[in-house]
Amino acid sequence: MTSRHAIPGLAARRPTLTLVPRLVLGLFLGLGLAPAGPARAFGDENWPCVQRKVEHMSWGQMWTGPALPETAAWRQDAQLAELVPLLTARGVSLDRIAPLLAGLEATETETRDERLTRLFAGAFQEIDTERYRIIGGISRFAEKHRGLSEQIDTKREEAARLLAVAEDTDANDAWDAYEALEDEIYWDTRIYQDRQRSITYVCESPVLLEKRAFAVARLILAEMGQ
Repeated sequence: MTSRHAIPGLAARRPTLTLVPRLVLGLFLGLGLAPAGPARAFGDENWPCVQRKVEHMSWGQMWTGPALPETAAWRQDAQLAELVPLLTARGVSLDRIAPLLAGLEATETETRDERLTRLFAGAFQEIDTERYRIIGGISRFAEKHRGLSEQIDTKREEAARLLAVAEDTDANDAWDAYEALEDEIYWDTRIYQDRQRSITYVCESPVLLEKRAFAVARLILAEMGQ
């Protein structure tokens, strides 16, 4: 039988298995999803972000006005129903909203400060709800991401077994199986890297929402007592 090693160009084309474990190990250590990383330290192995996972914000950390009502009922107030979506939309500058807040007045049954308090309660509730939804999505995405890393590791072990068989038997089908699996590992690794870049981006979303909530609190507090 013609030796596979004697076929011109074949030896150069075959990937070297010893590079694969190093590549996968480098991904685990360099991309922040190693089993002993910060997520596990925070008690959630599926949380990939640098910042600690806190599912809900605390309004007491940003609001120094009166206690927020349990039910803001802002949708029943025409002016508040117009302002809350503007306050929660990150694409809307708060400078644009400030004049609208200045026009908010007391009613026969409610002082201006009480309405402003309900306004913040509504905005805070909406921002916190969106942030909670995003955090849940990040955890689910990261769980699939971690599953892919485990899949790469399993395939790497299988590739090592196939390589041993191929080198021992020099059979064409053994080399073909090994090379096919090496291709899968390569593309799985590319997907892993792309997902990692996405996680880095989406991890900023909860932080941006927190900043928006703090900014909204400052804006409304500045109107209190006017």
